[in-house]
Amino acid sequence: MAKRDKRERILAVKLVEIDINLIDEDSEQPRREFDKTAIDELAESIREVGLLNPIKVYKAKYGRYKIVFGNRRYKALKLLGFRKIPCILSDNTDELDIYFEQLTENIQRRDFTPIEEAEGFQKLLDGEKWQVSKKFLASRLGKSEKYITNKLALLVFGPEVRKIIHAGPEILAGKLSEDQALGMKDVPLAYRDHLALKVARDQRSARDAKRIAGLFMDEGFDAATKERFLKMPCHELVALSVDAERRQELAKAAAARNAEAETAPAADVASAGAPAQAAVAATAAPAGAGAAAEPDGSEAAAGLTADGDAKAASVAAEVARLLAVPAVEALTPEALAALGALEGAERERLLAAVEARAAELARLKAALEQGKEA
Repeated sequence: MAKRDKRERILAVKLVEIDINLIDEDSEQPRREFDKTAIDELAESIREVGLLNPIKVYKAKYGRYKIVFGNRRYKALKLLGFRKIPCILSDNTDELDIYFEQLTENIQRRDFTPIEEAEGFQKLLDGEKWQVSKKFLASRLGKSEKYITNKLALLVFGPEVRKIIHAGPEILAGKLSEDQALGMKDVPLAYRDHLALKVARDQRSARDAKRIAGLFMDEGFDAATKERFLKMPCHELVALSVDAERRQELAKAAAARNAEAETAPAADVASAGAPAQAAVAATAAPAGAGAAAEPDGSEAAAGLTADGDAKAASVAAEVARLLAVPAVEALTPEALAALGALEGAERERLLAAVEARAAELARLKAALEQGKEA
């Protein structure tokens, strides 16, 4: 019965001709941006073949009408000098129903921007007139709640970034796809918009955008280092991110080994500690074949292993891996001078890498000193 009633209402729709001067655009409707070139092209099409689809209006105050949908056609007809235009007259005056109809109609349009859509959702959820639930909104539009949430997340960006977010997955110069933008939504406010504009300029993929964003969300990097990141090209930031991911994987592997060591039978403790002891001993030797090892704590690590503390031995092995880099003293004066002469992006990249390693070493030193005091 409901389907038949709906079909009868559709068949009962009648066109009426209305004076164009009595029709107003609805200032509450979700779409605000209209491309002038597209309207000129539409006007030329109407001039040649006529108006194929009428606009829809509803009655407003003082004998006037407001547009439900068809704003572009209305603008084109006005441009052509039409005095009266055919309209579908809606008998619905409920503002919420009208707004949903406008939103639904526009969502189907390719030139309806993701930001306009997100702002339309926000107006329904948190506006002055309406506060509908996200579940109700999703159901009414035939969308998932996740779809609504992702659109709303785009509103964390500032006006300059919002203007360049476009619909579709294409990577365009000076623009951001929704996937690119969403990958950076959780970056701290101080860096978010600057980073988004950089990614748009360099035309990086959504995956790269997410990787770079991870550097700015990493609490291991201080503010000065993150400011340097902003001056680096995106391809170098991606390389740093890949290195950071590798270090995280190593840390996870170390944690897994620690867990294994904790649950290992007592008889297996000595064999479990052997690789760690060997790693510590290997890193104790400075660069250069056959050089004598200097005291660096490896004996303490070995002692712990011998005492059966497999967990400490495993940690010692990870410390040894971290320290397995050439000492600055091993660099020749000529090499140090060459480093001092570096400029531009290469200098910034190396500074960021050194500071990242320095942060790790500082945490290591603090942990060791805390243990010594205890």
